Amino acid sequence: MKSFHNATAVAGLLRLRRQLMLAIFTVVTLVMVVLSILLLSLAEKQLGQATWHHLDSSMDSLLTHLETESIISNQWLAQQERSNQALIFLSDGGKPLKFQGIWPTETSRSTLLERAQKQAYAQGLELTVRPMLPAETVRVSFPLSGDHGDRYLVQAAVLSSSSGWQTAVMMKDLQQEQGQIFQMRMTCVGLLVGGIIVLLALSWWLSGRAARPISESIQRQTEFVAAASHELKSPLAVLSASASVLGMSPEQDETLRQTICRECARMGRLVSDLLVLARSDTGTWSLESQTIDLDSILSTVAENGGLLAAKKAQQFLLDLPDSSLPPVRGDAQRLEQLLTILVDNACTYTQSGGQITLSARTSRRSIFILVKDNGPGIPRELWGRVFDRFYRADAARGGKDHSGLGLSIAQELARLHGGRLYLKEEPPYSTVFVLELPLPNKPH
Repeated sequence: MKSFHNATAVAGLLRLRRQLMLAIFTVVTLVMVVLSILLLSLAEKQLGQATWHHLDSSMDSLLTHLETESIISNQWLAQQERSNQALIFLSDGGKPLKFQGIWPTETSRSTLLERAQKQAYAQGLELTVRPMLPAETVRVSFPLSGDHGDRYLVQAAVLSSSSGWQTAVMMKDLQQEQGQIFQMRMTCVGLLVGGIIVLLALSWWLSGRAARPISESIQRQTEFVAAASHELKSPLAVLSASASVLGMSPEQDETLRQTICRECARMGRLVSDLLVLARSDTGTWSLESQTIDLDSILSTVAENGGLLAAKKAQQFLLDLPDSSLPPVRGDAQRLEQLLTILVDNACTYTQSGGQITLSARTSRRSIFILVKDNGPGIPRELWGRVFDRFYRADAARGGKDHSGLGLSIAQELARLHGGRLYLKEEPPYSTVFVLELPLPNKPH
């Protein structure tokens, strides 16, 4: 049954981890894709704007040259085509200049010029007829496509003066820009695919980190149930054995009855401790908040601790400041229970003839109650586990009166009081438990 429960828990945890991974992966991937599309669109838009700006500047230079120079050489036109990576068409008085151009084109230059004239006409600019006004410069811009997927940005202009009129058409070949756009897209896709692969691994790792507290909680719950079952099984076995032989031997009946009563009391304490921790886990364990006189509580705990220590010939000391301790807020009964657990733990694990000290000191914001003993001590590497349920630092010395729940209950009580319980080093003592409680804020 236990293995089935564990297998179910592991399967559920794995399913939860996959769901978390899928959620993280989906959300982050969508964000990455949207950002990539936006950035790529912005880059392509900026590249297009830069291309238009470059064409506009080149056309300005060409028109200025036409207006200021009376002779246009083929060498100068070839230089302009090469530097601007463009096709240039000029005409004077409606007659095209005999310039063949330096760039080989997939679509013939004559076809491109004819289409450019039609596009310009569609935008209101006639390139084959002299303008009506004697001094006028009209200019239009538009994209143009060839027969084989070749694309161009075009600017066309007509210059009119008293001495005549000229037309100029400049076509910027977009092959280089298309190559840049393709390269940008492939780079973006490559980075996106690589990012998705990394994200997949990262999502699995993050989902594992997110599910780790649940996994640890399930593990602690499994260990807790197993330990509780083991602790309950031992007194039940004694009760069953004692009850089975009760009445068979009258001279042993009294001893058997005492054993049954002792084991029933032990089970009662264990069940009570389990209920306390269960209420703490579910958040239903509440405390009565009242002003507590710590001097009175420490005196009571010391008196009871002295009786426990006397049974093992131990020395019990109460070390308090000369002045009264400041009051704190909390549950007096539960606070006495907490300190009794610490004192009982110290008496249990300190050898005969040893010394236990209960002391207190204050600071500006807290009060510290210390339970010290010179017993065998707890190895430093085990300090993190002493408050675990059913854990015993020395399993061989865990008697029937100690189930390993006391320190867990004490830690929960400290937390409910707004304080904390921890271990510290303070030679010559081998074990020092410190209960730190906050002092109430003083009114201004």
